[in-house]
Amino acid sequence: MDSGRIEIPKDILWKSLLEDIFPEFLKYFISQADDIFDFSLGVSFLDKELEQLFPEGNTSNHRADKLAKVYLKNGIEQWILVHVEVQGYEDETFPERMFQYFYRIRDRYSQSVMAFAILTDANKRYRPKEYRYKFFETEVIYSYHFLKLTDYKPIDFQPNNNLFAIALEVAWHGLQKKSLDDTKLYKLKFDLCRRVLNRGYTFQDFVKLFNFIKFYVSFGNQELFAKFEEEIRTETNQPQSNMGIVEAVEVYIKQKAEEIGLERGMQKGMEEGELKKAKIAIPKLFMRGMSIEDIAETLEVSSKFVRATLKASKQN
Repeated sequence: MDSGRIEIPKDILWKSLLEDIFPEFLKYFISQADDIFDFSLGVSFLDKELEQLFPEGNTSNHRADKLAKVYLKNGIEQWILVHVEVQGYEDETFPERMFQYFYRIRDRYSQSVMAFAILTDANKRYRPKEYRYKFFETEVIYSYHFLKLTDYKPIDFQPNNNLFAIALEVAWHGLQKKSLDDTKLYKLKFDLCRRVLNRGYTFQDFVKLFNFIKFYVSFGNQELFAKFEEEIRTETNQPQSNMGIVEAVEVYIKQKAEEIGLERGMQKGMEEGELKKAKIAIPKLFMRGMSIEDIAETLEVSSKFVRATLKASKQN
């Protein structure tokens, strides 16, 4: 498995994680989520709607935006905007951008919007918690759920039996990367995986979080990825007749690919639009643990094309 040779952009990691554990995300922020939302009706992600409303939002790999549709227990649709900011510098336009998302959604779709802003940068003074506009007697104040990662310590996340809490702890350690050598990082990753396994989650739930833990903070020695993966395989104590972690990840990815219509692959001579879809899918599939060769086979493209796409995603 060609693991870890290319660092996955953090916006892709966050987007994929939110898609995988969105109910857990809501439960982290809203203690009564199970009483409010009907998760049995599923979660729909409105990527096309978000791109049409805010095409300029896709120009940076420093942000991860998701627009999701869930249902309340009374049957009403609820749209939820999640914005994860991973840039490490102050952006004066951030609060206004959050407001623009809100009013464009309201204007186009007449939907109620619940918004979340999660900032994972290291600048403790940068706290864009609300948008304010005032001109003479006209005034607008727009606030949203706000989480600043530097406000927390690992101990704040550890008692919480929630997959998103563990993801936040992983991201917190990402801010401390300079103080983590490979030995400390290896133990940290292993302990985080063991915590998920020991808290009663299913193996499939573990797979969803495994790649976030694996890739968010990269080892200096790339060979440690294979060792780490093998030790986790042993830790899960799967019988020989069952799938190991790598196979489970790949099956899960292929199921996802089928859901978005990629299981048939891309034919030779594909049109430009199809190439664009492949370029979007490749980093996500690689992040989820699929090897370069398997991605190429699934999408019916060359391994060279897959490697070039991954390299370009790292540079952007």
